Amino acid sequence: MADQTIKGRNTILHIYGAIKDETGTAVAEAYFPVACLTSNSITHTNATVEGTVTKCNQTPETYYGGESYSISADAENMENDGLKASYDAVFEARKKSIDESGYVYFKIVTTHGAGITPSSTTKFGKGIIPELGLESPAEGAETFNFTINGVGSLSATDLHV
Repeated sequence: MADQTIKGRNTILHIYGAIKDETGTAVAEAYFPVACLTSNSITHTNATVEGTVTKCNQTPETYYGGESYSISADAENMENDGLKASYDAVFEARKKSIDESGYVYFKIVTTHGAGITPSSTTKFGKGIIPELGLESPAEGAETFNFTINGVGSLSATDLHV
């Protein structure tokens, strides 16, 4: 049976971060699934480049420019348990990437099919988290959301190594 605190159904976003012991000291690093995902999405875009009109070519073709992508995620906040990334873990990964002028590393695991032999695909990426929000309503669950602006292309191999 699937872990209900991960939610996210068939696609789960993972953030690379520190594994901490009971004193809060980092002892290792790994990919953690974002806990209690209520939604996550990825959007790919390409710039379009207009060809240059010249004396010999009055109707140049339009072609693809650079590719970019962004990932958005919304989740319920929960206490860090060292196994799943919640607001504090995403905050720390973001802060570390800012302090070190680096990137946040992530992976996206998508499960295909159901039953006895489902298959999955994993894509790795790196990016910048330009925004991270936390909402604490008077009633109900605390939630957080963030966006990752991808840098480079998604890969079938781990970009963190």
